[in-house]
Amino acid sequence: MASEKLPLFKKDPYTIFLTFITFFSLLLFIVYPIYSIIEYGFTEGGLTGLYEVLMKERFRRIILNTFFVAFLIMVSTTTLGFITAYLTTYLNIPGRKFFSAVIKLPLMTPTIVISLSIITNFGRNGMITRLIGFQFFDIYGWKGILIASTFVFLPMSHLLISSVLANIDQSFEYAANSLGARDFRALRTIVFPLAMPGIANAALLIFIESMANFGIPLVLGGNFRVLSVEIFSQMMGRYRIDVASFLAMLLLIPSLSFLSLQMYLLSKRGYTTVTGAPTAVEPKQVRGLTKWVPTSILVFLAGIILLLYGSIIVNAFNVAPGLGFEFTFGNFQFMIQQATRALRNSFLVAAFAVPLCSTVGITTAYLVSRRKFSGEGAMNFVSMMPIGIPGVVIGIGYILGFNKPPLLLVGTFMILVVNIAFREIPFAVRTGVASLQQIDVTIEQASLSLGAGSITTYRRVGLPLLAKAFMASATYTFIRCMTTFSAIIFIAPIGWKLFPIYILESIETMSLGNASALSTTLIFFILLTFLVETIITKIIGKEDWAFYL
Repeated sequence: MASEKLPLFKKDPYTIFLTFITFFSLLLFIVYPIYSIIEYGFTEGGLTGLYEVLMKERFRRIILNTFFVAFLIMVSTTTLGFITAYLTTYLNIPGRKFFSAVIKLPLMTPTIVISLSIITNFGRNGMITRLIGFQFFDIYGWKGILIASTFVFLPMSHLLISSVLANIDQSFEYAANSLGARDFRALRTIVFPLAMPGIANAALLIFIESMANFGIPLVLGGNFRVLSVEIFSQMMGRYRIDVASFLAMLLLIPSLSFLSLQMYLLSKRGYTTVTGAPTAVEPKQVRGLTKWVPTSILVFLAGIILLLYGSIIVNAFNVAPGLGFEFTFGNFQFMIQQATRALRNSFLVAAFAVPLCSTVGITTAYLVSRRKFSGEGAMNFVSMMPIGIPGVVIGIGYILGFNKPPLLLVGTFMILVVNIAFREIPFAVRTGVASLQQIDVTIEQASLSLGAGSITTYRRVGLPLLAKAFMASATYTFIRCMTTFSAIIFIAPIGWKLFPIYILESIETMSLGNASALSTTLIFFILLTFLVETIITKIIGKEDWAFYL
């Protein structure tokens, strides 16, 4: 069966070495930076920082702000995620695939791009504000963070819940309808309880991501401070590394706790509805109000998302967004003159980080899925830890942990490579594990029984079967190289400023036209990446990659 695992034989030194080097790299670049923060906070930093964090009213208010806004984001995003997932999966609404694709758009841009669009549309001189003659809400504060974060994290909630709804056997709902239950009651008593694993998974992940988010609160937070922004302020503005270390611990504890809970719930879930071969979800035919009310909801949400992205493209050709429209190419000239080097830096970092992340991630997935050894659970958890480690926290950890020999990476190009690569490891691991769960282990057992060694089996059998997972991981890591900035803002060496940092600096100086041009360029390259991935994936499906390995 696919769930069986092959033992790690003592006479198999190559696989043992592969396991050791993979686990060691995970511990070094994920766990060690966290240890460095804790060590600095309680030794070199003394307890002065801890006393300030615990005793000052200002820090207590920041902690409450962080939990408050994270909870609101979790509720709003999970609710909208369930609604959009249900409407696009269960109901035969016109254009449901289009709506689903639009909802996923925020996945491909940095969080600050949505923040930029909120400013240019709903700010005091925003396009929508000028159009209607008044401002809907003050975009700077918890309301702005909530609205921007809801749209940023909606794709994650939508995808996670959709994947669960797509696997629910609809015969239960049909049986309830045949017994007289109305659609809403069947939804409330059957679909919703069966979808709870996906809903809980989405809620926990969004809460973790909301607490860790740095870009949106930095741009839209105003006087409403949260932990991630305060850590940045203490570290880069006030040079209070001791205070920043303890604030990082306060942010790390709930994040890793919720990650542990999320992984536990996923491992224990037992909502079984399929007793035979699974059947695809057949969307319900709807008419009248049951058709046009859901359609109106999707049109409204998709319209806002398209407005947010469309306005960025328009403002990329605008001399002064917020003061009318005057066509210009000047914003792109600025990008060519000032940000070309940053774009080159991002591509160069990606050229090293993508293969590193995909190789370590897919290898980890293979080991935890296919090999039985002591420590496999620990390896799996460590590989998932970056989900629960905020970028600002891991950035501080890299500064404190890799600033002296023999681990001197601070000030070098490689600190960017390993930081981004190991930050994105969880996606590579989960993608690899999901692919391996669909492949019967007897294929590899047959290879071993015919005399092939473990390394040969992994190279000639495992890797070709994981080629598409490797490509998906590579694509995701490349996109993250082009869009992430919460950790690299701490660790980027002089002369190695990456592309997203220029977007942030343009927003901070209110050069919104330049920021829009930079964002438009980034969107173009990411769309091009998806096109290349589609072409390569089709080629992979046709070629026998074992021949080349």
